[in-house]
Amino acid sequence: MKLSQFLPPFASDYSGAASVLFGSGAQLLIVDPGCCTYSYVDVEESRWPQGGLAVLSAQLRTDDTVLGADELLLEQLSQIAEKTQPPKIAVLGTPVPALVGMDIEGLALEAQERCGVPVVGIDTNGFETYDKGIKRAYKVALRVAENQNQRGDAQNDSRNRVALLGFSPFDLESQSEYDKLKASLEGQGITCVAPFGAGCSGDGDITCAQLSIVGSQAGLECARKLQARYGIPFAIWSPYGQHDPQTVDDWLALAQDPYQALDVQEPEGQPIQILVIGEQLRAHSLARRLQGECPCIRPTMASFFADALASRRLGTVCLEDEDALAALLVSRHFDAIIADPLFLRLPEAKGVPVAFSWPHRAVSGSLYIDEELAPEGKAHADGGEEASPQQMRPDEAEDAAHADGGEEASPQQMRPDEAEDAAHAAGGEEVSPQQDFASYVVGELKRCFPFST
Repeated sequence: MKLSQFLPPFASDYSGAASVLFGSGAQLLIVDPGCCTYSYVDVEESRWPQGGLAVLSAQLRTDDTVLGADELLLEQLSQIAEKTQPPKIAVLGTPVPALVGMDIEGLALEAQERCGVPVVGIDTNGFETYDKGIKRAYKVALRVAENQNQRGDAQNDSRNRVALLGFSPFDLESQSEYDKLKASLEGQGITCVAPFGAGCSGDGDITCAQLSIVGSQAGLECARKLQARYGIPFAIWSPYGQHDPQTVDDWLALAQDPYQALDVQEPEGQPIQILVIGEQLRAHSLARRLQGECPCIRPTMASFFADALASRRLGTVCLEDEDALAALLVSRHFDAIIADPLFLRLPEAKGVPVAFSWPHRAVSGSLYIDEELAPEGKAHADGGEEASPQQMRPDEAEDAAHADGGEEASPQQMRPDEAEDAAHAAGGEEVSPQQDFASYVVGELKRCFPFST
């Protein structure tokens, strides 16, 4: 872990693991003095308090940590099992137990023997990012499913089961994205399953499924294991794709080359250089959509949260720290950048002519989630000359167009809320948040860079 001058710590691994268990009925116990539990519940978990059991903190004191807290934790777990009677208990680590070498997984096994309730331990440490915690939780969920030998019970039903992996609230722009996909599958008689059975009507046996659908790079490792061990193919969900798969057969066809929906092409002529920073698969999905409507752009996709194998296939630029991002911004001349507002604070980012704010909850929490997704143009004409459209701020370009007697903005040129209102007024269907944003960016790129079309 490297000290950052401009960027805050990203969402932690214990929060990522806890998000996997949300809605599973598990009673969570976070082994910490209290602050880590507060960070997850009050800052990082967007669904709280929509449902589920309360998240408990072990409330470790300094003396407990130094002298050993194993017996104290075992007593706490026994009380939890007796008083709340949960179907299962999950114990998550934080920096405090990690620093003293506490064996979280071993503690969970001992507690299970003492309590008579299934107890899982996820060895998070608070020093890694949320996606690492999700991956560790998936490893435990896969081991639990295999140990319970549920595959024999559900094998005959595998054709009607789809495993949903990597649909983390840290990466989704709206929980409705996940709910819509799940409702579409269930409407076809499909049983959706998820690790630990979280948020799905099916059980947690992800080893028995016809297909896995992956929503973010955090689910790729588990999907590959399911494919290698049980022959379950996986497809990648592209949130910004213009044509979503409608049936399981469509998804299975996509699974023949899971990354095909994210590929971008090398443009011809003088390309517009665009940097897209975000969760790996979403960044590629957005870039693919933008290039589909603006063939002249050359997108570069970069991420602090990337899967190594997928990066080699897709060409993602993997970022380790803010110095790597600063070096990337300096090494290439980008015409536009799409990123979380906190990334735009870097001095090197301020030289990019046009910047689009694309909030990522794992980076900036809920600071910018409710803000309107408006771009900010930063290049202005010098010497008092009239600025060209690509040199103006997008709102200035729009004002200039109206002043010159220009036509009323089309839906893709409107702000997302304006486009949605126009669609409703015209009797059109409601547009999803991610499609709103993609359409808005496309419209602004065409306005700021007229030669992009």
